[in-house]
Amino acid sequence: MSTTDIRNRIEAGMGSLIGFSIDKDRMNEPYFVMTKHPDGRIRLDHSGPIGIPHCTGRALDALLTAESITGIPIPAEVEEALTFYHFASFSNRDGLNSYVDYEKEGQRFIQMHNIREGLLGLVALIKYRSIARAREVADRMLVKLTCLTTKDGAFSAKLAEQEGIIDRLQGLEGPPPMTSGRFVRALVRYHCETGSMLALELASRYANYNLKTAFTPEGDLTEAAGDHGHSITSTVESILEYAIFIADQNMIDHCKRIYDRGLRTFRSDTGWCSELVSGQSDRGEANNTGDLIQIALLLGQHSDARYFEDAERFMRSHLLPAQLMDAESLPENTDGAEDGLKNIRARARGSFGFPLVNDRFLPGERIDIATMDITSGAVQALCAYYQSIVERKERQVIIHLFFDIRTPEITLTSFLPDSGKIEITIHRECALSVRVPLWVDEHRLSVQIDGDRKRLQIENGYILMDHMQQNSSVIIEFDLTENVTEETLLDTNFTIKWRGNQVLDVKPAGIEQPLFP
Repeated sequence: MSTTDIRNRIEAGMGSLIGFSIDKDRMNEPYFVMTKHPDGRIRLDHSGPIGIPHCTGRALDALLTAESITGIPIPAEVEEALTFYHFASFSNRDGLNSYVDYEKEGQRFIQMHNIREGLLGLVALIKYRSIARAREVADRMLVKLTCLTTKDGAFSAKLAEQEGIIDRLQGLEGPPPMTSGRFVRALVRYHCETGSMLALELASRYANYNLKTAFTPEGDLTEAAGDHGHSITSTVESILEYAIFIADQNMIDHCKRIYDRGLRTFRSDTGWCSELVSGQSDRGEANNTGDLIQIALLLGQHSDARYFEDAERFMRSHLLPAQLMDAESLPENTDGAEDGLKNIRARARGSFGFPLVNDRFLPGERIDIATMDITSGAVQALCAYYQSIVERKERQVIIHLFFDIRTPEITLTSFLPDSGKIEITIHRECALSVRVPLWVDEHRLSVQIDGDRKRLQIENGYILMDHMQQNSSVIIEFDLTENVTEETLLDTNFTIKWRGNQVLDVKPAGIEQPLFP
C-alpha cells in the first residue's frame, strides 16, 4: 500500500498505541502483545520483564513526540495510566525501572535491557510535560548506574555485588548492545534537556566500550555484539547521535562503516532487517528498519547526502508496507467479555510487528500480530523521518525526501511512485535546494518555475534555485525507471520489481498478509 502521507501513518500508529495502553480489567495496565491463537481468536496480553518497565517509557516517548508533530492530544486516561505505571516501575530501593515477578512472591527484578526505555520515558515527560519528578527519578537512576559501571564503560557484576543489588539484576553482563549501547541515545537526549554532565559522561563510556567490544574498526560485528538485531541497530543509531552531538568525526566514520558493513549482513535491499543476526528466523522487526532509517537520515544530514536514498527506499519499500492499515481481515471476538478480546481491529490498525521480506506476519498456528514496543519504535522512526523531509538553514530551504508536507516556508506534494513529479509551493522567500534521487537520470530531469522551464543548476546532488519568491510554484519532473533485482535471504531467492526506489512486487509472494503488490 503506497502512500506519500507520513503524517497520516503517524496518526494511525498513535491510534494503535492508545488502544494498547489500557486494560480496563487490570487497573488500566498497558498491554504488550496482540496474538492470533490456534483457536483463531485474537487477544492482547501482558508481559512481566518487558511489559511495564519496557513499554510505558517507549510509548510515552513515541506518543508525546507524535503529539508534538500532529497536534493530536493523547487521551488523558491513557497518559495518566502510562505515566503512573512508568513511575511505578522505578518505585524500588534501587532506583532502576523494574517489574514484579508474581511467581517469586511479588519480588521486583531489574532487566537491564529496559533501562533505555526507562530513561526515554522520563526524558519525554521532562521535554513535553515539564514534570519535575521525572528529573529526580532520572538523576537517581544515573547515580545508581554509575555505581554499576567500570571506568571503561562495562557493567560489572562485582560492582553490583558491592552495591547489594546483584540478586535483583538480570542481563547485566550480556552483550553490551543489549543494555548500555542502546542506552546512549537516551543519555544524550537527557543531557540536551537538562544539561546533566553525568549523562554525557556515561554516554561517552558506554559508546566507546560498545565500539571497542561489539564492532571491529572496519565496521564488522564481533561475537560480543550478540544476536538481537534491534539492540545492534539501535546501538549504532545511539552512538552515531552521540558522535554527531560531540562532533567526533572519527566516531561518525566508524558508525558509517558499521552501517555499510556490519548491519548490511542482516538486512535486505528493501529495508527488511532480521530479528536475529544469526539468521535463524524469517521474522524481522519493524523497529530495526526504523533504526536503519534513522541512521541513514543522520548520515545524510551530517556525512553524505547519498544516504538519504537508503532512508527513502527503506521507508517506501518496507516500513510503510509493514504497517497494518487494513485491519478488516482480522476477526473480531463477538463473544469476548474480557478487555483483551475487544476492539481488535481498531487496536491493530496502525500497528507494527515482525514482518518478513514479503509478508506482514510469519505464517503459523500462533501469530504475533503486533507489540507495543515495536509499534512505539516504528512511530518514533516515522516522526524522525517526517521531521527530516525539509531542512531549514536561515533563508535556505532544503528538501531531502519526497513525501507530502506543509511547512511555514513551502508545501511539497509528491506524486511518487505513480508519476515522476514533485510540486512545491513557496510560502516565504527563500533559496530552495531539492535533492536529486540517485536513480534519476539528470539528463531527463526538468524544472519549471511559475510555468517557465529553467536551466538546471545541480551541485552536490541538489537542484539549486535561488531567490524564490512568495507564492511561486515549482514543478520538477523526471522519468520513473522500472527494473528487476534478485536477492537471496535465508536460503530463499527473491525477485523484486522496482519503480524508482519503490518496490512494486516481490516473488515469491507472502502467504499470510502479502506486503506486495
